Amino acid sequence: MRLSSAALALCVAGGLAACSPSTGDSAVAQESTVCVAVPSGEETSALVAALERAAVDSGAKFSSVSGEGVVDSLVTKGCTLVVADSVFAESVSAAARENTSVNFALLGGHFIDEDGAEETPANGTIIDIRLGEAAYLAGYASAGMTTTGNLATVGSSDSVMARAAMDGFAQGVDAYNVAFGTSISVENWNFATRTGSIVESAEAASEIVKKNLAAGVDIVMPVGVEATSGAVDAIKTAKNPASRLVWTNIQSTDLESSQPQSGAQLEPMSGSNAQSGSSGTEAQTSAPQSGMSDAQGNMDSAQSGGVVAAAHQLEPEISQSARDELGVPVLTGVYVDYEGIFADVIDDALAGALSTKPYVAAMSNGRVTLASFGPFAQLRSEEMKERLTELRRALLSTELQVQAPWEHDEGVSAGHR
Repeated sequence: MRLSSAALALCVAGGLAACSPSTGDSAVAQESTVCVAVPSGEETSALVAALERAAVDSGAKFSSVSGEGVVDSLVTKGCTLVVADSVFAESVSAAARENTSVNFALLGGHFIDEDGAEETPANGTIIDIRLGEAAYLAGYASAGMTTTGNLATVGSSDSVMARAAMDGFAQGVDAYNVAFGTSISVENWNFATRTGSIVESAEAASEIVKKNLAAGVDIVMPVGVEATSGAVDAIKTAKNPASRLVWTNIQSTDLESSQPQSGAQLEPMSGSNAQSGSSGTEAQTSAPQSGMSDAQGNMDSAQSGGVVAAAHQLEPEISQSARDELGVPVLTGVYVDYEGIFADVIDDALAGALSTKPYVAAMSNGRVTLASFGPFAQLRSEEMKERLTELRRALLSTELQVQAPWEHDEGVSAGHR
């Protein structure tokens, strides 16, 4: 069972004997059930797998359902904590009002009252996972590494997180275009209207990506299980070695086993909160010295932003076995420490201390990162490496904030830890 921050404090004060979970805590966990409701097709997502691992680690039982009208079924199952995708915001809000003894956590979006206005129920919280930040870096890097000038993104979930990732990717490409005077395009996402191709099946995603590839797209970022499955199928069918994928469904088990799989422990942040995301020049700071390794540059950039984090946690390495299993070239990816943020929420919920303030996973608290470039790392120019380091530093310090209109604007926290 994972120790809460209060228990960790007792460990420091009371020695090793205080580090064992109490019988009472274990009993509460064993009698609790953590449940999740996701859209159809997302049952095997990295998010669901991580929530199950976090629930099991806490000693609680776990249950997962998908599709429309499933939130009420979770309440009748006796769930202690219900975690639900933002697409279920209306039904989750109603369930929270009617079942005050059950805790609810909404993945993005807002709870709403009976009139449709935003509200914050005493038994509800928001889990704000900022995929858009790492997707921004992925878009910037993709714009600099495309050989055709054409990129694409496609989603299979109309959720806040999916839209934020697609929008962040487009923002990153836009920032690159502003910085270098280029006109790299992003198919399937309209940056002005913030709308794009969000499909319901892998087959539909595959057809879209096949058309994109035939029209000259060489890098695709799918968001969602079905979108990823469809994009992988399209790339395999095209048999073009220049076609690459930006992977957004990375699980902790897909990383090199020698690397830590939880978020970095961070010091308090410093720096301004200037809004950005549309210009690559707004976040420019001094680049690392020439010849410095990527790892050292990442460490220095983190420290200069008031953040202490291990360099490998800033750019986790996707294992070769995971790349082989996926079966297509992976340029880079977006990795989220779902287990860490879910463990915080579960610990607080089981302790009766669930916060109504959003639990935020972001680059600045080490829980959202851009994955390594693996075999494509050597293809990055020195200028691209420096630019990514500069942008990463700005994101870590919150000097640069990549935020979609659907996300929350509260200050970033490490799950109240």
